[in-house]
Amino acid sequence: MRSLLVSLLIIATTSNSVAQVFPTKARVEYEVKTNLRKQLGESTWAEMMSNNLPPFKIAYYQYSFDNQKSLFKLNRFDESQKLPEWFKADDENASWFQDHSTNQIRYQKSMAGTPFVIIDSMPKLTWKITDENMVIAGFNCRKAITRLYDSVYVFAFYTEEIPISGGPCTVQGLPGLILAMTIPRLHTSWIATKVDVTQFDAASIKAPTNKKTYTFAEYQKYLSERMKEWEQYYEDKNEIRMMLWNALL
Repeated sequence: MRSLLVSLLIIATTSNSVAQVFPTKARVEYEVKTNLRKQLGESTWAEMMSNNLPPFKIAYYQYSFDNQKSLFKLNRFDESQKLPEWFKADDENASWFQDHSTNQIRYQKSMAGTPFVIIDSMPKLTWKITDENMVIAGFNCRKAITRLYDSVYVFAFYTEEIPISGGPCTVQGLPGLILAMTIPRLHTSWIATKVDVTQFDAASIKAPTNKKTYTFAEYQKYLSERMKEWEQYYEDKNEIRMMLWNALL
């Protein structure tokens, strides 16, 4: 009995030691799931599109970080989802690079085939941290809530066991990495499926480049002007708002 108690104590001590090893570099995979039927809206055009698309768009993104630099970008789409190539192009061309030591973000988005590289300070988000907890990909997480663009709520779970203040896309600013996130108004969720600390390529963490770059304010102004031009073609005005929110994310 004594030897059994000693063995259990050793296991418990070892488990606790492993839990306290906070990775300073790793590769995190997120499953990103979007309800296309709801995101496309209820216009005649959206109904026609929905008939030719699966109910959900499922993709897998990678968040790679090394000390204070990180990169979030698409890895692959779910092969079972039959999505047209043109429908995937904007996702394939997007990437988000963050340098947490200088508080700078540099990311690339694509609108109607046109690439934009935005360079600016990281967005300042006001978070409300709650007492709700959850284990995600083996890490203890706590729930936090914020808003984007004044009215778009973000519900996130972050872990202090991965001490980098990052997350999917431009969402960050918590005392640890965001491992799960839901934005109901975009009908989209992000959840980490695995964290790999063994196979890692630091050289892959590169900022996107382009001859012309924009600040966030310049990019937002450009999008707002284009959206006003396109509004006349949309029956459901919520579609145009979601396009804008997705483009800014």
